Amino acid sequence: LGVPEERRWIVDHPDLQDNITVAWDAKVVSNVVTQYIIDNNIDIVLTFDYEGISSHPNHISLPRGLVHTLKTFHASHHPTPRLYTLITVSTFTKYTSILAPLLAKFDLVTARVLGYLINFAEQETVLSTGLPLSRHDVYLNARGMPVFVSGIHEYLNALKAMRMHVSQLVWFRWLYVSFSRYMWVNEWLEVKAQS
Repeated sequence: LGVPEERRWIVDHPDLQDNITVAWDAKVVSNVVTQYIIDNNIDIVLTFDYEGISSHPNHISLPRGLVHTLKTFHASHHPTPRLYTLITVSTFTKYTSILAPLLAKFDLVTARVLGYLINFAEQETVLSTGLPLSRHDVYLNARGMPVFVSGIHEYLNALKAMRMHVSQLVWFRWLYVSFSRYMWVNEWLEVKAQS
């Protein structure tokens, strides 16, 4: 859907097939994504984090491939895009549905206080977001972490978009769109590959 005819090879790449038991090779992901970024002048990339939201090996493979892209992008003679990963939350938090915006606000306030205390105690002001990312990094970076919160209108748009992917709408996906925090709140952490 919405992919121009000449770019459909990206969606149907033989080494990047949807499979719950297979991790994708980081170099293959990087090669495919790098070309797409260059062809479309993309300057920001959003993807999963290293836990993949649901521990799906394909999801987990994406940030690894994209970090490889960041590390090698200078060879393309194009500006390096910024990379943000969607933060995986605990299973309980993942299914807080419409309560998610309120809980996210509480989390942000708590993270800011912890970040301030940690920075004050360690006398550090700079955060390295190189690999591997840890939950500790999330707390330190809370001041600059983009958070997107949906209202009813945005939730309905997301639901409409999900309904366009009929092959994905098995019974448990309906539970997901009904109860998932990710339909309401998305928190992003910027990843900066260390050279």
